[in-house]
Amino acid sequence: MDKSNIQYPKEEVVHILSDIWMVGIVLLRLSLRVDAVGFALDPTITTHNDLEHWTEEALKNAVAQAAVNNSAQTELNVNLLRVISGCLKVDPNRRLSLLQMVENVKSWKCG
Repeated sequence: MDKSNIQYPKEEVVHILSDIWMVGIVLLRLSLRVDAVGFALDPTITTHNDLEHWTEEALKNAVAQAAVNNSAQTELNVNLLRVISGCLKVDPNRRLSLLQMVENVKSWKCG
């Protein structure tokens, strides 16, 4: 899988939940600029399943870090990774809906 062009899983028929996948990709790319997230795509990620697993592990690690370092930035990172992980499910039926994403983001305490 070309990291510069992570597209929809190729076996997926494009429908409304395909857009959720791309929102996850955009958020992942934008979050690379968030220092406290401190992650980069692992060169061993070669499939969409690998990417899904990687985001789930990043979320688990962020939650563990938040338990030790309970700061506003850490909480924001966990919330961001929850949305990214919810978007980047290979099975479209397991992805967050747009409504779920909006409700999740509304609950964030920013600033």
